[in-house]
Amino acid sequence: DHRAGQEVYVNNDGSMHFANADDYGYELGSAMSRVWQFVPAADGKFYIKNVERGVFMQSVGTATETDGAKAKAVTISNMGKNNVVSIRPDGQSQMHAQDSNSKIVGWNENNPEDGSAWVITEVSIEELAHTVTVGEAGYATLVLGYNAAIPSGVEVYTVSATEDGSATLTMIEGNVLAAGEAVVLKNAGTYDFKYTTAEATEVENLLKGTTVNANIAEASYVLGNIDGVGFYTATFNVNTDTSNDIVEGEGESAVTTPVNDAFKNNAFKAYLPKTNNAAQTLRFNFGETTGIEGVIEGTNANAVIFDLSGRPVQKPAAGIYVTSDGRKVLVK
Repeated sequence: DHRAGQEVYVNNDGSMHFANADDYGYELGSAMSRVWQFVPAADGKFYIKNVERGVFMQSVGTATETDGAKAKAVTISNMGKNNVVSIRPDGQSQMHAQDSNSKIVGWNENNPEDGSAWVITEVSIEELAHTVTVGEAGYATLVLGYNAAIPSGVEVYTVSATEDGSATLTMIEGNVLAAGEAVVLKNAGTYDFKYTTAEATEVENLLKGTTVNANIAEASYVLGNIDGVGFYTATFNVNTDTSNDIVEGEGESAVTTPVNDAFKNNAFKAYLPKTNNAAQTLRFNFGETTGIEGVIEGTNANAVIFDLSGRPVQKPAAGIYVTSDGRKVLVK
């Protein structure tokens, strides 16, 4: 914003706001929250994409869509003073920094001194990052809107399969996490996932994720630590109003999808669609299913049975277990 150096960011629900350049409040995850990419569109116009979240602006004040085809093209016009510009989305008034609630709104005035005047500053985003803290339990999930260099000390996994009450975790090869790739992080600590132009290795992955808070209507698992760390069935919240309905498009062309039963997936978090797996909980299996020697009945009678989290089990249900004499066993 030309008036006070205020910078535009997207909050967790996809609304566009502004904050002072030295202010890390207002739901900002990092300085990366305020980095934008101008993607060329037709007729000299641009699409505006938030780099951290990987979402495009669809209208003044809203940015939740990852599909560039649904973005709102903008015209950037020089306002004749120190390269100050106005940003006007197609069919809308200028993008404006409104003092009330720090919102980005539409504004019809064309005054280079007001909040409809902007300065576009180029930044080196290689120095900016999304910071993630993995708690004492040792696991977290993550999805980002940009390719990120995997920092040292953290292990990054996809989920390649689910069966027999377990989720098979496969470590990503290489050192790049792809944009939109939902993953499980392992090892407690705080890590900076920095933007990179390097390409990521293609992986097999059942996980999904969202970079803004979103209502998910499909039966799914989420990471939890209720009885040990694992994937637990997400609990749906029954909505009695239309506040969570999904609206795509604008005006007469808008399409509304009711969301009466859903769970809330938090921004930058992953979830695992449940498909046909009936288990309420999935334990982690780090791809070490080879060498399974038979069903539990064939195990040494004096051996202690442990689940994949290392807890002793008295009455094992269906799944994969390890015994105190070093054998892997499968209960069907």
